Amino acid sequence: MNEYPPVFVDSVHLIALFVERDQWRSASLAAARDIQDRHRYASDGIIQEFLAHVSRHGAGARVEAARLVRDLRRDRTATVIRHSDRLIEHGLGLYDGEFRFTSLSLQDCITIQIMRDRDITDILTADQEFALAGMTPLLRRYI
Repeated sequence: MNEYPPVFVDSVHLIALFVERDQWRSASLAAARDIQDRHRYASDGIIQEFLAHVSRHGAGARVEAARLVRDLRRDRTATVIRHSDRLIEHGLGLYDGEFRFTSLSLQDCITIQIMRDRDITDILTADQEFALAGMTPLLRRYI
């Protein structure tokens, strides 16, 4: 078993790794080097957010993004969580419950639920609002 704690990969991180002029690119590259020994988690929703963003960058970018997603799904050091009805319901419960007075999206709330279910506290994102849920947004450490 891996001795390093797992980390959740947010779409902010994937986009920054993929888009050369992204404001979080250098932080994401540095973080990627630091977490290479850690198991990574993502979800269907994160993949969808990433692909939606990349779809605006043309046909070549779409092909490369799809390759990255396929590689991530096959990677033995990564797990992509499927969105079940139960997971979406729990995310909605957070969305209109505990986090109703925040700007956390439904996808953010689903991510928090996944992280809580797996005792993950570190997330590769720049979004400080994850700290409201007790999570540690890692990307700002690298700026």
